[in-house]
Amino acid sequence: MKGLSIQHITKSFGSSKVLNDCSLDINGNDFVALLGESGSGKSTLLRLISGFESPEKGKVILNNRVLLDDQLFVKPEDRHIGMIFQNYALFPHLSVRKNIAFGMSASPESEAYLEELIEIFELAEQQHKKPSNLSGGQQQRVAIARALAVNPSLLLMDEPFSNLDQTLRRKVRIEIKAMHEKFSIPMILVSHDPEDALELADKIAVLQQGKIVQFGVPSELYYNPVNQYVADLLGPNTKYKNQFIRPEQITFNRSDFQGKVIRSAFSMRGNILVIEADGHEFLAYDYSRTNTIGDEVSFGILANH
Repeated sequence: MKGLSIQHITKSFGSSKVLNDCSLDINGNDFVALLGESGSGKSTLLRLISGFESPEKGKVILNNRVLLDDQLFVKPEDRHIGMIFQNYALFPHLSVRKNIAFGMSASPESEAYLEELIEIFELAEQQHKKPSNLSGGQQQRVAIARALAVNPSLLLMDEPFSNLDQTLRRKVRIEIKAMHEKFSIPMILVSHDPEDALELADKIAVLQQGKIVQFGVPSELYYNPVNQYVADLLGPNTKYKNQFIRPEQITFNRSDFQGKVIRSAFSMRGNILVIEADGHEFLAYDYSRTNTIGDEVSFGILANH
């Protein structure tokens, strides 16, 4: 089966169990995000897949090839996995071109592919510069191009947007989504930012205290989280009668509830309101920006999108 299978991975550092019986199957060329709070084990799981760490037990299989089990440990350089680190780990003494070419074989085919990568990632004008002379976004594009240059069977990204401002972060998200569609290889992104996961991933795996507590498509996790941890991780919500209600599910075109606005704050999507009703505090987006603190309002709850 093409894809990645992680089976019953357990990893401890000293007396602290970081990963506890984690299993995950990534089929075909899916883009999967590992999401969780700091210390949940997501970066450790990525390092175990890449071979930079060894677990106490477990199994890793990539495209039907066993990389790790009780009897076997394939070295990182032999796993055919690309890795993009948080700090990009570019070679400071090499040019952009030589950074990308590092690890490629010397052949006409490789040279042609190198030229293609430089063009795809719009690095022609920077190819003879050193990494220190590049912007953060350009450095990231070099890191991604270098990871793809060796034609990996899997690409891993560990918090690759953490050093980017919000404007550049949004732009790079679009680039990476397009890159995934073009190169058609499975990718795993580690992030603590729900927007990264929701916008980029085909599926999201949420880690909580070393366990994968939910795995599915973004809409499933967003509107049907298995617990409060997952609900809070993916954005603002109101728990009402064992359901998690997102602010955009509140509509002022119905009158199922009567309530009072007790707080209001500006947001790009519309003012975000806290409405006291039926013994709960509902979060709602006021797209018209017409309601203020103290207003009596009527509203209803839309079904999950």
